[in-house]
Amino acid sequence: MLTSLLHPSCPDWLRFPLSSRLSLFPLRPNGVRHILNFIAGSTSADEQQPADVQDDRSPGPSMTLDALARATKLLTSVPSTMTAETYFPALVPQLLDLLDDRNIDTKRIASYIIGNGILGKRKLGSPGTVGWKLFAEPILGTINPPVDQPNVGEKPLKLALDRLSALVQFHPNPGLTKRLVVPTLLPLWGLGCYAISHSRANWTDQIHRILVVYMKLSATESQLMLLSDNLLWDGPPRWTFMPGAEGGVEIRQRETEINQAEELDKLIERIDSRVDQYLRLLDAAIMTDEQMSAVFTHVCKRWLNNSPAPSGHDLMNVGESDSRDPMQLLVDAKLVKRLLEEYKDQISSSLDGVIRLVEPVLADYVAVKTQKTDRATTTSSLHHRLRNLADDDEKESEEEEHSSETISTALSLLSVILTPTDSPKEINNSILQSIQDSLKYIAQATSSLDSSITTSASSILILLQLRFDISEHLRSTSTSKLVDTHAEDRQKHRIALTHLSDELAP
Repeated sequence: MLTSLLHPSCPDWLRFPLSSRLSLFPLRPNGVRHILNFIAGSTSADEQQPADVQDDRSPGPSMTLDALARATKLLTSVPSTMTAETYFPALVPQLLDLLDDRNIDTKRIASYIIGNGILGKRKLGSPGTVGWKLFAEPILGTINPPVDQPNVGEKPLKLALDRLSALVQFHPNPGLTKRLVVPTLLPLWGLGCYAISHSRANWTDQIHRILVVYMKLSATESQLMLLSDNLLWDGPPRWTFMPGAEGGVEIRQRETEINQAEELDKLIERIDSRVDQYLRLLDAAIMTDEQMSAVFTHVCKRWLNNSPAPSGHDLMNVGESDSRDPMQLLVDAKLVKRLLEEYKDQISSSLDGVIRLVEPVLADYVAVKTQKTDRATTTSSLHHRLRNLADDDEKESEEEEHSSETISTALSLLSVILTPTDSPKEINNSILQSIQDSLKYIAQATSSLDSSITTSASSILILLQLRFDISEHLRSTSTSKLVDTHAEDRQKHRIALTHLSDELAP
């Protein structure tokens, strides 16, 4: 073999021309496969397949990690007679052919060479470099197409998903996974949800695995917040997902007219499904209590900011509520409820923040109710002059209903987070006192408010007093330091159990 001549004692006049020739060997037809077969076979003669079963479509025996590393170094080393801009474009077809192979071992080998040898190197794989342009941009541009070329057929879209899945799953790399998934996070989310709603099982499983790997390796609370802000995302204004020609999914230009009535018929079902999928990703993400609390606080803040203003508020600020999205309000309300049900223990560290968010909602509600009572008293003699305002009264009645729903949900939120647990968290008394007066007004307004609202407020006042007692007890004894003594140990234990049951290799 020519490679046997390349040893330290080989003279320069022979080694340089010989090595130059050998470095171009990968560019020959099926050169990459031949090199992989040679390295795998030379690693262990016992593992080498018989010559009569090897062909150009087989990568040869399964390669050890050391052999794979040597093959990667050999294939990604640019020949001295070429530049990276001329070498890798000639090598791409063969590597992609391996990545698209049906054999799992072949895909795994190609994934390692592309992911670790090219995209994993700063000079070759960072955005803007030759490796990124050749391997990453075609995948990302297919899953998240530009607005001027929105149509993507089923076959190229599935091929891009297959390649992304191979690069992300076979050899998980936090940095590479983040660079590949973040630009396509919303398209992957929307595509996965569309596949679920249209029973595309193979698409659903593949996309879920990609997102789960990302959540385990690279996800942060900011990315989870982004998904929570866009649970109903189904594409940008120019394109959306449609049924594929062969029973899959494709991307097409969005129709100018959308049948809103048909969309509303399945709205609740669609929201419930997406909230379920979001919680599945949260389960996959390895997050601290502080990170989970940050996500919950973010959702609560958006929900409260998006909630309809208390009845009568719009009379002073005409048009303010026009910008509020009732669909997003429903999504946020359901998400807050589910997060409280599933992650109450982890959310407990954000109690102060949640109460600060609820406090202005209660204060505004009380202020508007007080103003309405005063206005009703001063204008009772003018009742006959207001009969022509029936439409306004109807609108105010609708706003009153929305306002009651908002206050009911806010009170439910307070009830849950203030309920004592086995390991109570101390809450700043000044924060608790900030909502006490508003709760007292609501609890005493039995004649003008729904009985369920006043009853909830009365119950929360009892919980509030209990919290005052707990806070006083925690401050007056040394147990305040003992309560969380093992919090960090419990967190490490939970993460360790997650790693032990994880499908990904450690």
